Amino acid sequence: MPMSAVALRTLHDLERLSRSGLDSRAFRHAALRKIDRVVPVDAAWFATTDPTTLLFTSAVVDDVLRSEASLFVRNEFLEEDVNQFRALATSGRIVGSLDVETSGRRERSPRYRDILERLALGDELRVALVDGGHCWGFMCLHRGRGAGFAPKELSFMRRAAAHLATGLRTGLLLESLQPGPEPNAPGLLVLTRDLSLVTTNAAAELLLAEVADDSWTGRTELPSAVYGVAGALLAQDGEKRLSSASQPKARLQTAAGRWLTLQATWLVSPGAEQERQIAVLLETSPSIEIWPFLAAVHQLTERESEVTLLVARGRSTTEIAHALHIAENTVQDYLKAVFDKFGVHSRGQLVAAIFGSHYLPLMH
Repeated sequence: MPMSAVALRTLHDLERLSRSGLDSRAFRHAALRKIDRVVPVDAAWFATTDPTTLLFTSAVVDDVLRSEASLFVRNEFLEEDVNQFRALATSGRIVGSLDVETSGRRERSPRYRDILERLALGDELRVALVDGGHCWGFMCLHRGRGAGFAPKELSFMRRAAAHLATGLRTGLLLESLQPGPEPNAPGLLVLTRDLSLVTTNAAAELLLAEVADDSWTGRTELPSAVYGVAGALLAQDGEKRLSSASQPKARLQTAAGRWLTLQATWLVSPGAEQERQIAVLLETSPSIEIWPFLAAVHQLTERESEVTLLVARGRSTTEIAHALHIAENTVQDYLKAVFDKFGVHSRGQLVAAIFGSHYLPLMH
């Protein structure tokens, strides 16, 4: 399907924007303004994800959608509906609209019946933002009642998705690294099953203050990362809820550069008549949990990741070759590829890039 001159120019602008050095939040706001030239919308939600779990980590969101965040989360994790984000990301389809999936009968969608119709919204266009085999975010665009998204608009968003994913991934490499004071205890939030906030401790307030998320206003709404892990917990089968291995986790880097791990678990009720509550723990991420995320950000292959970790442990080329059962020349080839991806020229610079940018702030 041929594109208009405006659409082609906007794709070019998005490609340049994705490499312009903006942090992920500024990039999202700028990208939405450019997309509006080609795909005008009445409301938008643009979230980053943890690529290892596909759980939301932060969101740029319009006011009309913000107050319904918990309902959208419950729809995403607890109901069968069209165009759910994880399905778009894992199926390779990446783009879908409400009208196309329901053949124009929006009322077939629980999300439309329970949320969108009440907000005077109609068609909905969802996009999974995939780059390098990993999903870095999701976008949801909304139109008011009336005509829905045209096929050419879906085609444009399918083309734009790669640039948007690149912008989110690149933004993670550019975040400020100036963490504030370390809390003296893990952060704790307690939620009801409908995702309402019951209570929080001082450490959670300190850590949440660093989360750059339009959903977090310090009032009744919660950051998307909290909703993500809590929603995933709700979605689990009852038999798995008490297993520590199944407690949902998400990692994110805050606006201050601190890496956080969020984990949701069920609290045991003192009495059978009392409703079970959800605890969300926020802790500074240990380095072992950060590495898979960083390897994905830098688009390392599995073998490149193994070589990089061995370099960080001070292993020589010969030792790496023996450990991985490959030739020394092959080790050098992997190292060259890793240097290029980190923008460095030596082993020392590589170790400095990893530890100075990510692990050293954790030690502080």
